[in-house]
Parts: sequence; C-alpha cells; structure tokens
Amino acid sequence: MRLHEFILQRTEQILSAWESFARTVETALPPMNAKGLRNHSEHILRTVAQDMQTHQTESQQITKSLGQGPMAEGDSPAQTHAMTRFVAGFSMDQMVSEYRALRSSVLRLWLAEHRVDDQHDVQDIIRFNEAIDQALVESIATYGEAVENTRQTVLGLLGHDLRSALGAVLMASDLLRKNTNMTDRDLKLAEQINASVRRANQMVEDFESPRVS
Repeated sequence: MRLHEFILQRTEQILSAWESFARTVETALPPMNAKGLRNHSEHILRTVAQDMQTHQTESQQITKSLGQGPMAEGDSPAQTHAMTRFVAGFSMDQMVSEYRALRSSVLRLWLAEHRVDDQHDVQDIIRFNEAIDQALVESIATYGEAVENTRQTVLGLLGHDLRSALGAVLMASDLLRKNTNMTDRDLKLAEQINASVRRANQMVEDFESPRVS
C-alpha cells in the first residue's frame, strides 16, 4: 500500500495517536476536549496525502526541500491549526512537537505493515517528509506572526498608559522646578525627577519604534 493511501485509509488510527500525544502537552489553560485536541489534524493529513499525489518537477522538489515551497492561498489547515494552538496556550515548541509526533506515528504505523522494498516506497517517504515540513513551515510562520501581533498590541497599550502617567509626572516636575519658594535641595530633587521621567519616556518610544518598520 502506498503511503498516501495508508494515510487516507488509516486516518482515524493516526488521529488517535495525534490526540493521545496532544493530551500530554501541559499548558496554563484548561485541558481541551477530543475535538479541540484533534483540531485541524484531519485536514492537515488529507492535505499531506493530496500533496504527495501531486506531480512535482525536480526543481520544485529541491525548492520544497529547502523550505521554500509555495504558501497556500488563504488559510491552510496548518495555518489555522497554529492559530488555534496559540489561542489554546501551546508554545511554539509544543506545537512543533506535535508535528514530530505525527511524522513518527505515520511512518511507524505504515512500516509496521509495509516493507520498504522499491523506489516508490523511498519516494513516498521523501514526499511525506516534504509535505509535513511544508505544513510545519506554514504553522511556524503563522504562530510567529500571532506572537508578534500580540506583542505589538501589548506594547501599544502599555506605551499609551505609561505615556499618560509619565506625562503627569513630567508636568508636575516642571511646575516644581518653576517654584521660586523651593530650597536648593528640593529643586535638585525636582530636576532629578524631571530627567528620570524624560529618560523613561524615551524608553517607551524606543519600545514602540519597531511598529513603524
């Protein structure tokens, strides 16, 4: 039995192994049910099997082996899976480990029933690994983008709140510096506060500067 045929015929067995592994992943959020653990795994498997059956030239194979395969138009199952895992509290390492477990499960189950004895089998394994790697690249890219978007949002909110507080302190320190009734010691303290607030304000601007790029 060809590997892509095995994947389509033994999907439930493979998904069961996927679910069992995903259940061992510990996150800060409450455990998910079976549907949540399986997530888009069936769609990922079917996409992998379909990719394995698609003709590709030697040039396309080399490009894909370098992790430069074409990205799916719209949201692929791997991209959607990455977003749901991000929301569920999985780290990127934990998400990547799912693909490692999936790869291992499929090959282990297939090789338990099938002896590799011709060029087609070797080619199937190569195409399977390429397809899994492509899905992994899509998931990592999507997860990384979600992390960056979240970081920028947090920095934006944090920067806004900090600037408001720092602005009030800066205004108060300016008023103190203009107070002619202050002692030299108090004036020096006001100058120090003013300088510190300006440095803190600059730090906030530096934190937010990557958003401009």
